Amino acid sequence: MKRVFALLLVGMFISIFPSPGQEALYLGNGEFRAEFDARKGAFTSLSYSSTGWDVIPAGEGLSFDMTVRRPDGSLSAIRGMAQRSPECQVYADSLVFIWPDLQPDPASGGSGIAFTGVVRYDADKGLLFSGRVDNRSSCRVETLDWPIFGAVSIPDPERKFLFNCLSYTALKSVELYPEPGSAYSGGCNLPEQAYSTIGSDRQGVYISSLDPEMREYIRVNYELLPTPEYNELLGSLDAVAGHRAQRLLKYRLRATRHLFVGRGENYSMTDVAVLPYTGDWQAAADIYKKWRKTWFKVPYRPDWINDIHAWQQLQINSSESRVNFTIDDLLDYARDCKKYGIRALQITGWNWGGQDRGMPVHDVDPRLGTFEEFRQAIAACEAMGVKIILFTKFTWIEVTSPWYDLYRKYIVKDVNGDDCMAGGYRYNTYTQLTSFNNRRFGVLCFLDDDCRALIRKEFKKCLDLGASGMNYDENQHHSGTQLCYDPCHGHKVADYIYRGDGLLAEEFCDMIRTYNPDFIMFGEGSYDNQGQYYATYTRQMVDHIPLMRYIDPDLPIVSYFTDHLDKNRINMCLMDKYILCYEPRYFKGRLSEFPRMMEYGRQVDDLRRRYRDRLWNVVYKGTTGAEVSGDDILYSVLVGKSDGKRAVVILNKNTEIAREARVDLPGSPDRWVVVSPEHPDPRPFADQMVLQPQGAVVVMER
Repeated sequence: MKRVFALLLVGMFISIFPSPGQEALYLGNGEFRAEFDARKGAFTSLSYSSTGWDVIPAGEGLSFDMTVRRPDGSLSAIRGMAQRSPECQVYADSLVFIWPDLQPDPASGGSGIAFTGVVRYDADKGLLFSGRVDNRSSCRVETLDWPIFGAVSIPDPERKFLFNCLSYTALKSVELYPEPGSAYSGGCNLPEQAYSTIGSDRQGVYISSLDPEMREYIRVNYELLPTPEYNELLGSLDAVAGHRAQRLLKYRLRATRHLFVGRGENYSMTDVAVLPYTGDWQAAADIYKKWRKTWFKVPYRPDWINDIHAWQQLQINSSESRVNFTIDDLLDYARDCKKYGIRALQITGWNWGGQDRGMPVHDVDPRLGTFEEFRQAIAACEAMGVKIILFTKFTWIEVTSPWYDLYRKYIVKDVNGDDCMAGGYRYNTYTQLTSFNNRRFGVLCFLDDDCRALIRKEFKKCLDLGASGMNYDENQHHSGTQLCYDPCHGHKVADYIYRGDGLLAEEFCDMIRTYNPDFIMFGEGSYDNQGQYYATYTRQMVDHIPLMRYIDPDLPIVSYFTDHLDKNRINMCLMDKYILCYEPRYFKGRLSEFPRMMEYGRQVDDLRRRYRDRLWNVVYKGTTGAEVSGDDILYSVLVGKSDGKRAVVILNKNTEIAREARVDLPGSPDRWVVVSPEHPDPRPFADQMVLQPQGAVVVMER
């Protein structure tokens, strides 16, 4: 007699019952249902009842894939679908699949590697995939794909099918359908890039690593795979019509965990959350924000950084010894800032060798002046009311640096034992522009305690100069390097180097509390986890989706503009609550060279000061709460913290043509007024308005 097991709970259910050729196990709730094959431990189906989307098509279930490195250095793949049936344990909210002795291939004996895969239902987080690897073999378990979506169906054939993640403060979208271009494989890195989604602008599946300590590197990969039907149709006239060929591709998704479990070791994995959702990118971000509240710690920030103010960035020296001015001239530039109402002056290239040279050493370049002269000049600027922000860069050791031999042993090693290097940059000399003299960098491993000790000494030099803060350039990446294989760095082989970023940042914060509690740390395009230590400086286009602003409404974000009439980026700062940063001649010029930008930027900040509770003390809500349409029209909704009233910032990004914006807002038109940087006094609201090229208006609730 076949047995049927069933357990029903309020809000979720789990059951086992037989079906032809398999036993089906279900986890889910009234919104979605996930099916697993008890015989294979495979994730066979994910259906989203809210929209009718069968995320994983029938017959596309997979369980896990594993890579194992043998003692001779060769790699073997262990396919979960080729294993004997696992032991299956069923609990009220979870399923446990146990493979006690994995087989590299069906004809071989056991490997001595056991894998326990766990899937748990959580009412808030969805499906949580975790587990444990026990290694009793002579091999090393390197990666494990868990979970795997054997295929993901296109939810809305008339809409774009996208893979999304956070990248450099913005939402990064890769189109998989209908126009994948060259994006036939790719992905994102978790938890560095916060979370990923796959779906349309109407619905999707959210995938996130629940690992705020960044101990496990997980690569979420998508693959566009040809099918026999696709190959048969490709090249025919019918392939293009209605994107028929693209619909026949297989869209596979996997979470690849980089575990590195050696002989005699065991490893317990972090949770990976999988949750279908309805809505656009904001709905997915809301899922992440809810979890983020459980661990994110907001750092102390001095009052001035939270108030409305503007910056200038200024290069004093380049990597090719182009000295633009010396320390003796610094006070003159600070007077310019005072004249134009600029609160903070970021000094770039003050360290030995100039910008992007000599790193990570932060001695004052002797061609500019002495340490004491720089310290005194900074004190004079600060006394004038101009905050000095030091441009810093600790992530690399620059290869022409005199200190290269001291730091070389701390360079990250790849799987072959070679140094991991970054390509450097091309700035303003012939040799650099031809990529001959790019001042290349070695990637430093901050998991090494001795390396961080050296970096702390360099950071102390910055604190001793008495500046108000620093902007740590390129703190958010390691030039594509994720893992260090060096056995001499005091970590396992291999280990996730992004964890070292947090260790170093914690030590920086300890030093700040000791030496200068009001010292503010910024970082360039910091990933979200770093927001616990750093505010952010970003360089984005006007039409980017400011995901980091949506995730963290209070994070100080500075954004640049360099063109002499780039009102678009100033309007972007108004729309996204960014701090203005003036950078004439790519941060080599004076503010007086920028008269139109200085005037318009002042008008924008004056508007923000006048309507502080509508434009600054606000929560960024994306486009929720208003509907605005029109060619080249962008907009955002800001909600006041004190009274919940809305302001809708609307801009025309076209640089030559005036555009009409059509505005749909709830309630009577008398409830709303219109202001602009050029005309700050309230005017009556009309639901259709013409915006001049690079023009901006604000529609506000009375």
